[in-house]
Amino acid sequence: MDNKFFTLIKPYLNYIDDGKLYKQPFRILYQIIAVVMLLAPFWVLYQFVEMGIFKHGTAGMIVAFILIWIVIAAAGWFSFQLWWDRAGQLTRTSHEGDDFVATPVLSNLLQTFGEWLGSYVAVVGFLATLIAMIFMGNTAGLGVIPGLKGEGILGLISYPIAGFITIVVFRWLAETMRALVAIANNTRN
Repeated sequence: MDNKFFTLIKPYLNYIDDGKLYKQPFRILYQIIAVVMLLAPFWVLYQFVEMGIFKHGTAGMIVAFILIWIVIAAAGWFSFQLWWDRAGQLTRTSHEGDDFVATPVLSNLLQTFGEWLGSYVAVVGFLATLIAMIFMGNTAGLGVIPGLKGEGILGLISYPIAGFITIVVFRWLAETMRALVAIANNTRN
């Protein structure tokens, strides 16, 4: 039936079926997360100022905090770039005519989250622990990963390993999802 009365909803259904319904909101979500990542270091700075780090901290603690904050600010900038770049990639997650369009978008979210989390844990955890050890002693640590607070050299080893494993596991999960979708889309043909 080509009657307008019965096909009025067709553009909306096409919007859902071609994946735009999923891609556009997720792109906006990624951009919001990117901006939050950019602003997060300033929230950290505010929290430490409120705690009185500059009033009650030792000189070593203050220098360590400033250096760690620079690391966090750099990680925030790189996190912003990661999320912003991946937002642009969402348009390529599925193609016209694919039966499965939501799964690739979720796969991209899973991959991006894993890349961000793993990189953040590896780099910030390692550098923050190193800086804390230099300025506050060998057993200093900041507890970026729960359970490793105050572990010193163990943190220098465990943060990069934990970050790497996080990236690999999340990437594997995302690729597995995409592989299943590719198989399903190809077998249909």
